[in-house]
Amino acid sequence: PGGGAIERLPGLVGRARAVEIILGSDDFDADLAQLYGWINRSIPDAELDAFVDRFAQRLASFERPPLIAAKALINRSSLPREEDLVESHDAFMHAAKGVSARVRAVKARELAKSVGPDFELRLGHYLGEL
Repeated sequence: PGGGAIERLPGLVGRARAVEIILGSDDFDADLAQLYGWINRSIPDAELDAFVDRFAQRLASFERPPLIAAKALINRSSLPREEDLVESHDAFMHAAKGVSARVRAVKARELAKSVGPDFELRLGHYLGEL
């Protein structure tokens, strides 16, 4: 919480899956994230550059004003309100000040040192183990 995920995620994946993702704090691979609607698509690494190039070329072929207008309308109907983000941030900061959160943070730092780079790559897994 605190970065906008709680406000955005239910609109992408539905309430039940947002609860699973946020409260469960587990790691999800790209294929499952695509299935859930969390991401647009899962693309193999070898195909990513070609996909991005095609998409960018297609967008570049359109006039800018209609793209800007369409994006503004999409944003208006799909992004959280500023006051919701502020409330989420405040709730996160309040939770982070708790004793158990501080103890867990110290344990996480110690674990991160012993695990190495895998800690960040599988953050949800390791935090769930604390």
